[in-house]
Amino acid sequence: MAASTTLVTTTPIWVAILSKFWLNEKLSPLKIIGIGIAFLGGIIIGFSDTEAGGFYSHPLLGDSLALIGAWTVSLYLMFGREAQQRGFPLGGYVIVAYTVAAIILLPLPLIFGVGYTDYPSIVYVYLLLMGIFPQLVGHTSFNWAINQISPTSVTLAILFEPIGASFLGYLFFNEVPPVAVLIGGIIILMGVAIAVINS
Repeated sequence: MAASTTLVTTTPIWVAILSKFWLNEKLSPLKIIGIGIAFLGGIIIGFSDTEAGGFYSHPLLGDSLALIGAWTVSLYLMFGREAQQRGFPLGGYVIVAYTVAAIILLPLPLIFGVGYTDYPSIVYVYLLLMGIFPQLVGHTSFNWAINQISPTSVTLAILFEPIGASFLGYLFFNEVPPVAVLIGGIIILMGVAIAVINS
C-alpha cells in the first residue's frame, strides 16, 4: 500500500515531462524544486503506514498498476486539455469521457461475479455521492483547470488528496493520522506553494 501510494503520487512528474515536450512548457528551477518537495511529502505519507501486515501476494503487480494509474491520469488530463484547445467544449468532453468510462466499467461486476444488487441501501447512496462529488465536481474541475493554467500546477493539486482524506477520516471516523502523515502534508503544502507561486 505504501509503495503504490507513492507511485500514484508521481502524476505531477509525468505531467511536467509531458508538458515540457508536448506543450513546450518551460519549468523554472524553483518549479522543479517545488515538485520534488511535494513528491517527497507524498513519499513520507505513503511510507507512514507501519500497521500493514508483512504478507503481500503480488507486490510487483500492485506497484505496476499504481504506476500505470499515474501514467493514465497524466495522459487523461493532457488529452483533455488538447481536446479543449482544439475547440471541444468542456461539457461535451466530460460527457464523452465519463460515458466511455461508465460503459467500460459497467460489465466488470458481472465479469467478477459480484452482481449489482443485494447490497444495503446506504451503498447505493454512497455510490451516488461518489458519482456527484468526486466525479462530476472534482474531475470536471480538473478538466476545466487544465485548460486555464499550467497542467503541472493542476496535477500538483492532486497531492492534496491524502491531506483531505486524512481530515475527513478524522472528522467522520475519529482516525488520528500518524505524525509522519502530518509532516508529509506540511511538506506537500510547501512544495505546492513553491511550484505554483513560481508558475
